[in-house]
Amino acid sequence: IVFAISVAVLCYISYKLAKISFVSETLEKYERIIVPIMFIALGIFIMIENGTIQTLLGF
Repeated sequence: IVFAISVAVLCYISYKLAKISFVSETLEKYERIIVPIMFIALGIFIMIENGTIQTLLGF
């Protein structure tokens, strides 16, 4: 139940942010830069949290 409520709240906030013209125009203008950076950052974060970076580098 908590997960469903959290998803609903995040969807509502995302919808409201997307309705702001400045935010939507900026995202549309820079989406080719923002999306890859976000995915790379998420991947690095996951690798650090799971200890993959330390294992690969031998620390």
